[in-house]
Amino acid sequence: MQEQTIFIGNIPLMNSLGTSIVNGIYRIVINQILQSPGIYYRSELDHNGISVYTGTIISDWGGRSELEIDRKARIWARVSRKQKISILVLSSAMGLNLREILENVCYPEIFLSFLSNKERKKIGSKENAILEFYQQFPCVGGDPVFFESLCKELQKKFLQQRCELGRIGR
Repeated sequence: MQEQTIFIGNIPLMNSLGTSIVNGIYRIVINQILQSPGIYYRSELDHNGISVYTGTIISDWGGRSELEIDRKARIWARVSRKQKISILVLSSAMGLNLREILENVCYPEIFLSFLSNKERKKIGSKENAILEFYQQFPCVGGDPVFFESLCKELQKKFLQQRCELGRIGR
């Protein structure tokens, strides 16, 4: 039997100040702690000084989801940092009709209060909701003429992502 030291990799050690030295540079691992899996809520002021509430779900593995409630109590799903879509349009585009959505929320009167006739037409059918989604986000792939391609693109973007919610999803 022979004893030998083998090199596995560089593991930075934390010093007494709570930082690590990597390649001679002080590094702080705070970002990894702040971005650990969980549900995070925050309140920010918009440009008019009115509170906007945001909930971010960070999964153990995979993407993140962000929901936002604006000053008119409308709920939005963030598609990217700058783009958001009504949760009703998104739910309808994924196949739920208005009746199913209202049956599965705690306060359906809140949802109905901010639906105008124009918005009801947007979510009247899955086809209308998908077209509305792609009119708002032309940068997303798919040809608006072909409904099947839009459905596949929507499913690829939202439903086929590998995501592990772990304990936070329960």
